Amino acid sequence: MNKQMQNKMYWLHCLSPLHVGAGEGAEYIDNPIMREKVTGWPFVPGSSIKGVIAARHGAGDEKKRPDNPLLKAAFGSGGADQANAGALIFTDAHLICFPVRSLRGTFAWITSPLVLQRLKRDYSGFPKELPLDDFQKEKEVIYVASAETLAMGVNEKQGGNQTKVFLEDLDLICRDQEKKKIGELAKLLAGILWAGDKQWHEIFKNRFAIVHDEVFSFLTKTATQVDTRIRINPEQKTVADGALWTEEYLPAETILAGVVWQDNELLQRKKAESECKKIKPDDRKKYYKDEVLQLGGNATIGRGQVRCVFEPKENK
Repeated sequence: MNKQMQNKMYWLHCLSPLHVGAGEGAEYIDNPIMREKVTGWPFVPGSSIKGVIAARHGAGDEKKRPDNPLLKAAFGSGGADQANAGALIFTDAHLICFPVRSLRGTFAWITSPLVLQRLKRDYSGFPKELPLDDFQKEKEVIYVASAETLAMGVNEKQGGNQTKVFLEDLDLICRDQEKKKIGELAKLLAGILWAGDKQWHEIFKNRFAIVHDEVFSFLTKTATQVDTRIRINPEQKTVADGALWTEEYLPAETILAGVVWQDNELLQRKKAESECKKIKPDDRKKYYKDEVLQLGGNATIGRGQVRCVFEPKENK
C-alpha cells in the first residue's frame, strides 16, 4: 500500500453456515455460493462486508449521518451537492482455512500452499521462513501440526503400516516432520482469531493441516454444505409446486481473510476536509471493532452468523 493508505487485515470466522449467493446455478445446486473465477474457491465480496458494517453503525440513517462526521468520512454520503466517497475500503474476503470432516478428530481446518502464499503477500505478520514450496511436492500427503488428533495407523497389505488422515472420501499420508513450523503458523492464526483463549488455540492447532493445492480445490468444491429447502403450502400442508430447491453454504468454522484500509487521500479531499478535522485519532477504532455480523441470506433460519476480527495492531 502507498503512503496515502493505512491497511490492516480483517478475518471472518463462520459461526453458522454462510450463503452468499451467486444466483441460479447451472448444475445440481440450484443456489450456489460465490466463487473466484480463476481458482474456483469460495469468497465473500468486500461490498457485502462493508455494507453490513455500515448498516450496523447506521450509515444509511439520513438523520444520524449528518451529525456524525466520522460516519460520513468512513462510509461516504450521497446527495448532489454533498456527495463524497467513503474512505474505508474493504477487499474481498478470501478463503484461508476450510473445515473438512475427518474420520478421526471430527474435522480438520485445511489450507494449501497457494492459499498461504496469497496470505503471505497480504499479511505482514506472516512467518517469512516457512518453506511453502515443500508442502506442494506430493499430492497424496497431508502435513499436520498434531498427528495425535487427526491421524490413525493403517495396515497396508504391501506397504506395511502407514499413518493416514481420512478427510471425506480421501485418505492422505500423514507427515509431521514440519510439525514445529506448522504449529507456529497455527499459533499465529489462532492468536488473531481467538486472542487470549488458550482452549481454542489448542483446538485450532490440533486440527490445522496443509494439503496439496489440487486436493484443496477438490474439497472446497465437493465438501461444502448443500441443504435441500422446501416451502409448504399453508392450506394443504404439503410442498408447494416448484418449491423444492438446493442451497450451497460455506460450513460453520470456515475462516476467511481480507484487507481493509483507510484512504487518506479521500479523507483529505475538500468535501470531507471539515469532517476529518473534527475526528480524534482514537475515534477511528470504533469501526475496527471485533463483532458478530449477519452476512448473506437466510438470517431468519439462523444462517450467516460470522465473527469479524480485525488485526490486533496496525501494519508497520
